[in-house]
Amino acid sequence: MAEGLTEVDDLVVEDGTIVAGANSYNTLAAITAYATLRQDTYALAWLEADESNQVAAAIIATDFMDKRWCFTSTITDVGTDVLAAQDLEWPRFSQYDSRGVLIDDDEIPEWITDAHSEYAVRAIDTTTFLAKALQVDLVTQDESGRFIKETFEQVGPLREQIKYSDSKATRKTPDYGNADNILRNSGLVVLGAGSMAIRG
Repeated sequence: MAEGLTEVDDLVVEDGTIVAGANSYNTLAAITAYATLRQDTYALAWLEADESNQVAAAIIATDFMDKRWCFTSTITDVGTDVLAAQDLEWPRFSQYDSRGVLIDDDEIPEWITDAHSEYAVRAIDTTTFLAKALQVDLVTQDESGRFIKETFEQVGPLREQIKYSDSKATRKTPDYGNADNILRNSGLVVLGAGSMAIRG
């Protein structure tokens, strides 16, 4: 992520009141406080990153969470038109967590803010301290439709080698460690779900 592309004013935090244009579940200060307490490799990279890349990473983390996870409740209530106005997957209605606690309809639970912080620090490259994508990796195909398992290129003398897979392509979602585990243990997501979310 090039410096200067995003600014702190570009970050719009959802606080549970269905904020127009919301693109994050946390402020930069909240993510920084979370990272400061943990001091692991990813947290330290977040602390080294400039504000512009932190903003981008927070937005990337929100996009990834909302696309990857299928939540177990809906964002709409009977007789309301929240769906048309709500930009993010939270807040939600009639949601219980894994401890049986009912989450208020205007609340962003700690499960979500903690997972978001974890994904945000993972969206900072640990070498360059620049924002990077969090994504589902797909097995690539060549022009004939064969699935590429591995490629090798050599500069001189020119040589290219391609290994093909015998099986069909599968979606491979990278493991994001604690970020994934927070949501898996929360009771808020459908386990085994991919990128489809229940919106009402």
